[in-house]
Amino acid sequence: MKKLFIAVLSVLMFFATTAVSADEGETELNRYVKNADGTYGYDESKPVYLYGGSDERVKIPNTYVQERVQFKSSWIATIFNLHFPQVNTEEEFINKYEERLDQMESWNMNAVIFQVSPLLDAFYPSELNPTSQFLSGKQGQDVNYDPLEYMVKATHDRGMEFHAWFNPYRVTNSDIDAPAILSQVVALGYTAEEVKNFTPAEQVEALNKLGHLSNDNFAVKNPHLVLKFQGKLFLNPGEPEVIKHVADTVKEVVTKYDIDAVHYDDYFYPYKGALRKDPEGKDIPGSDVFGTFEEDRETFLKYKGEFDDTPAGIEAWRRDNVTKLVDAVNDVLKTHNQTTKSAVQFGISPFGIWEHKANDPRGSNTPAGSSQSYSKTIFADTYQWIKDGKLDYISPQIYWSFSAPAAPYGEIARWWDSVVEGTDVKLYVGHANYKHTSNGGWDADWMNPDEINNQMKFNQKLKNISGSSIYSYADIVKSDIDSLDEALRPRNIAKNDSIDILKSDSFSKPSLTPSHKRLSPKDTSPLQSASIKDGKLVWTDALNNNARFYVIYKGTPSQTVEEIIAAGNIVDRVNFEAGKNNIYDLEDVNAAYAITVLDKAYVETTGVKAEVIEPLSVTLTEKSIKVKLNSGLTETELLELVKIVSNHETIITTDFSQKVDLSKVGEYTVNIKVSSSVTDEIFEGNVVVNVEADTPTDPEVKPDPEVKPDPEVKPDPEVNPEGKLPGTGVSSTSMFMVGGLVVMGSILVLYSRKKKSMQ
Repeated sequence: MKKLFIAVLSVLMFFATTAVSADEGETELNRYVKNADGTYGYDESKPVYLYGGSDERVKIPNTYVQERVQFKSSWIATIFNLHFPQVNTEEEFINKYEERLDQMESWNMNAVIFQVSPLLDAFYPSELNPTSQFLSGKQGQDVNYDPLEYMVKATHDRGMEFHAWFNPYRVTNSDIDAPAILSQVVALGYTAEEVKNFTPAEQVEALNKLGHLSNDNFAVKNPHLVLKFQGKLFLNPGEPEVIKHVADTVKEVVTKYDIDAVHYDDYFYPYKGALRKDPEGKDIPGSDVFGTFEEDRETFLKYKGEFDDTPAGIEAWRRDNVTKLVDAVNDVLKTHNQTTKSAVQFGISPFGIWEHKANDPRGSNTPAGSSQSYSKTIFADTYQWIKDGKLDYISPQIYWSFSAPAAPYGEIARWWDSVVEGTDVKLYVGHANYKHTSNGGWDADWMNPDEINNQMKFNQKLKNISGSSIYSYADIVKSDIDSLDEALRPRNIAKNDSIDILKSDSFSKPSLTPSHKRLSPKDTSPLQSASIKDGKLVWTDALNNNARFYVIYKGTPSQTVEEIIAAGNIVDRVNFEAGKNNIYDLEDVNAAYAITVLDKAYVETTGVKAEVIEPLSVTLTEKSIKVKLNSGLTETELLELVKIVSNHETIITTDFSQKVDLSKVGEYTVNIKVSSSVTDEIFEGNVVVNVEADTPTDPEVKPDPEVKPDPEVKPDPEVNPEGKLPGTGVSSTSMFMVGGLVVMGSILVLYSRKKKSMQ
């Protein structure tokens, strides 16, 4: 009974200990506030719940555990040269891009999202779109190099994916009524009132005259396909010609460049804007939402099909227009991938809230007063695109804190996690590191340097989140605090501290980007072998011609290749080049290493463990060989006589046929070159071949034929010639002498005994 009690107690103690450990692994989150003394910190009296009305506390894991596979990136926006300056030379461009790669590499990021077409333009030579003003300084003014070709190669050389970021519809991003632009247009002879009342086509014409839009801009060629909202221009999503142009733009790029993904952000139909003013300065009702003034009414009537002519029907028609664009791009990529054995992904980074549960039961627990992207504005049905498998990844911009009432991070992240459940679509969360500086002055949440790192830790609780991207590139680079006004320093210090925390924790180790198995060409094989020699990892890939990267893992000599890979200690991702003899410098020569191959869909092969190769050792056992004149010795026979011993598989060559003349007596030096088949080492040594003449022998002496030898004399059988005893071979004389000695010895012994007795 006592033993039973102890056993039960032990089990209870185990479960109690496990429960405590689970609780100790997480911390309940409280509001981050500004205290009365101006300092900031967590207020334990203000718990953070998952969303308004929820009784579920947000819990943050105490530690971050890096997974072997996790997407990590940042956006480089080129519009208005936000994150990439306008340069004058190719060398300047290369230097600036390499700086960005250096920075992202220091974060252990594995992908670059670069804006290659911000305004219906191009950061590459194009037959369809003009060169970007943010590249050359003026739209349509070409440069004498190909930035995109360089960027793709340079990014792959760093072991990173390159995602080409396009804005499909946007023609301009500046309000023509803004004073700086308005004054230029007025200078053309228009009045300010005329400018405000421009039709889209008239605005295109005026901006073309100013040189803001080049002659080869699609909007200039097709002004009837352009819409206007809040003084800005965008292509009409309802026009089939627009869809075709956008799809053709993607086709041109994937045909010319080995990119990894086509990336769209959240700009489809326009966002809600600010209310416009009438001439008297009063707000114009409804002017903040596209469609209020039936900007696309004519297009709807032309293409509405079976959609109802109601507000709900028009919204559904707009969503369908954007979905048709997504389908067209999808078709281009599928055709390209299948015909070229490529694996170009299609990803979209939408506004963080799809729809509110109050408006649609499929939506998130977010207030109906917050913005959304499914209805009223934008009209992007990302939920259905995911369910229908139209995308390879989704990267929602969840640009809020845990305690943001209008859009709480925890609830929105969990919602997106549930949407991708059961699909092949990868989920990469977009995080707003920029809000430390943009909102930190008034929102205490963004004075918390742990905010984004807490989000990264929280993501570990959601099994379908496969990575994260930081917006923006400018906010993964530290601010120069001393150069800032005093009022701006605290929020920038919070950003800098956030960078330190992220880089030392959730971005402290490298990882692989997720695989997209449905895109895989299935044409990549594992390496057959790899070796370590003189502190270098060496391998040659004779099997593959369409892979993307090699992955180098580090482990211990006692681990198997599977154990090394499972541990996930990634040393590097090395760009694949067909037929290349790869040599990689190792920092730790005492470790063990394994190498896998990634295909273009980032599907990983099994690995091979590198074999440690000792330096080439060669011994020429025999260094001097003697052969007869005209012996017919061959090179192969010579090598057999030399008996070469080596610790490597080798290839042996000699100059035997050039140096040795077997028809002449002499001493010949033969050079033997021994080349390792596993390293680039070569051993050279010499062997002396002595060619000798035949040695003459004495001539046979024949007896004189006239002289006959004496006949053999045989002893008389009756006579013992030497007196030898029969059967012994010993002579009788010898036997007599031995006998005499024995008799004399006996006499001496007897005499000695008698003498002793007399004494």
